[in-house]
Amino acid sequence: MSRTVQQAIDSARLTINDKDASRFANADMVGFLVDGLNYARQIRPDLFLGNFGTDIDTLVLTAPLPITSQYFRPMVDYLIGRCEMTDDEYASSGRAELMAKLSTGFLT
Repeated sequence: MSRTVQQAIDSARLTINDKDASRFANADMVGFLVDGLNYARQIRPDLFLGNFGTDIDTLVLTAPLPITSQYFRPMVDYLIGRCEMTDDEYASSGRAELMAKLSTGFLT
């Protein structure tokens, strides 16, 4: 079962305490997720076998993620890290860095 962009965003929102979407707009989070998927494609193009025709840059909330469910959590971790990097550069920089390392570690 393929997970959707919305499910990744909802999962990240739980961790960053933004259930009501007051801190980050969906459009911003989709953009962060697109960046993460492009980064993953650069590191591990094999993750996208069978999905090379998917235009990552035009993903919408209802679209399935073009990667297997095994890599859903690393994408969520990347999304959390990106949100926290933009939120408060002093209060959460260590946590944001940790999330970025976690997501990259799972990809390599």
